[in-house]
Amino acid sequence: MYYAQTLDTTAKADLLRYQKLTATGEPATMPAEDLYDLMALDARTDRVLPNGWCPLPPAQTCSKGNACLTCDLFVTDRRYLDVHQQELKGLEQLIDRRHDAHRQRTGAPMSESHVWLSLRRREHGALVSLIDALEHPSPDAQPLVTGAVSVRVEQDRAAGTTR
Repeated sequence: MYYAQTLDTTAKADLLRYQKLTATGEPATMPAEDLYDLMALDARTDRVLPNGWCPLPPAQTCSKGNACLTCDLFVTDRRYLDVHQQELKGLEQLIDRRHDAHRQRTGAPMSESHVWLSLRRREHGALVSLIDALEHPSPDAQPLVTGAVSVRVEQDRAAGTTR
């Protein structure tokens, strides 16, 4: 049980280490400790995403499919900056390819009101906002790590160790 508690403490400290942002690039309104408890990462691995987390309560089901970047519940942090940058690059390439394919097929450019393109533009806007917020954190943003955990995490970081 000692090792299980240590693992949980390490996982929690790692999650609390960075400020959490929503899909719009705004700080998460829910405290990070509450997010950690809500996600119950040890039992809810389906809520761990390749680019962040889904704090959807366990009793609810997701109706968005894979539209996490445009979901109000999506949460991410600085550890995923490279992933988001790669997603943005891939999305821009996909949009360019689809524009070309549409032009070849129809002889006309794809309209900005096209259903597929409007959804990709929303994802693009979300990624641009997230990347900007992760690269340039607000100077007045409050870190979500507080209390004794914050002190312990900072001590570990200074010592070059993790719990």
